[in-house]
Amino acid sequence: MKPAAGVPRKKEYKKGVDADDARRKREDNIIELRKNKRDENLQKKRQVFQGPSYAMEDSSSRTGLSQNKQLDELPAKVQGLYSPDPNQQYEATQWFRKLLSIERNP
Repeated sequence: MKPAAGVPRKKEYKKGVDADDARRKREDNIIELRKNKRDENLQKKRQVFQGPSYAMEDSSSRTGLSQNKQLDELPAKVQGLYSPDPNQQYEATQWFRKLLSIERNP
């Protein structure tokens, strides 16, 4: 057999799957995954280092005021959970669910 004659025969073996094309697709897929991973890591870093420090201090003072207000309402809402009135129970439950669903670092 001649080596040159073996190449076309190998290409003819499986016409549905081209080894070079499959390898190229795998490489492109790997590159795409790496780019996505790098972008995700950059987004995480940007979220951590977001904005100047004075903006954080201002927002923390605002959240502190709202937290004090929520703490003042807490005993009344707990009583609402144990109330015989279903409407008060529902409102108190909704209030607690909203309180628990607030993100700490949005």
